Amino acid sequence: FPKILSTIYDILKGFFLIFYIIYIKKIKILHCRSYISGTLSLMTSFFFKMQIIFDMRGFWINERSDRQGLSKKSLIFIFFKKVEKYLYHKSNIIITLTHQAKEIILNNNPNISKDKIYVIPTCADEDYFIPYSNNNPKKEIILGYIGSIDTAYDIKKIILSFSKLVKNIPNIHLKIFTKDIIKFNTLIKNYNISKSYYSVGFVDRNNILKEIQSFDYGIFYINKNFSSTASFPTKIAEFFLCGIPIICNHFNEDISNLINDNQLGIINEFQDNDHNQLINYILNNHSNYQNAILCRKFALQNLSLSNGYNIYKKIYEKLS
Repeated sequence: FPKILSTIYDILKGFFLIFYIIYIKKIKILHCRSYISGTLSLMTSFFFKMQIIFDMRGFWINERSDRQGLSKKSLIFIFFKKVEKYLYHKSNIIITLTHQAKEIILNNNPNISKDKIYVIPTCADEDYFIPYSNNNPKKEIILGYIGSIDTAYDIKKIILSFSKLVKNIPNIHLKIFTKDIIKFNTLIKNYNISKSYYSVGFVDRNNILKEIQSFDYGIFYINKNFSSTASFPTKIAEFFLCGIPIICNHFNEDISNLINDNQLGIINEFQDNDHNQLINYILNNHSNYQNAILCRKFALQNLSLSNGYNIYKKIYEKLS
């Protein structure tokens, strides 16, 4: 703090450190997993001949605007949009999380070859995230929510929909795991839902697997905006690897296509006219182990660390 000065400080400090490492180690490839490191790669490229991988993950500076209210007229936003544009053309490889983001980049930059853009969704450890082996039906139908409840997400959509579900599915339960416990408890008081139907708490990384395995469905709502077209939350891979179908809204084309085309859950906007569809899906697919098998199989093929590693390996070999 202040933001502009602290950002400049980080960039300058990083530049001198990276300059030293590149010079000493004779580095030929820079893999940049953010806009900040991408900025550093551009600075060092004036002094060294190297190849750059811009692993942008998502439209980061637009995320700052969509989620945190950063003005698009601010110096930081304007600066990083120029950096983004320059990195598109300067980089040897661009990596995005979604195919929709790839198409947006190509449409806005017709001179860029589609062959230099790779799509690698956020992956998870297939050896750690595994399905629960006990096939005995549970008494409760458990919806599981993990992570932030604001900025990128809208927990109010979930709470409102859940208030309708409890009236039609008496054995349903909502598990919330978040750091925003106080905020969640404040919000849910407005919906007249008995505490017997939900629980809220925080779970650390060591216990996350046990909790996910207790879910019947993973559930979340992501605010739809420009930056969400490039979003692929880690929890998606974690849920699927554990054999857990997902209930979420249509926040980008990749998520909707993979869920609908592979029977991995349901796309629902959590609005009044969608509640019957959601109720029927939950009741008809509860304890459907074929769905769990499909989720696990899809994740192993597309969202596992092994799959991500293989794509990165091909990229490194291509540049080498």
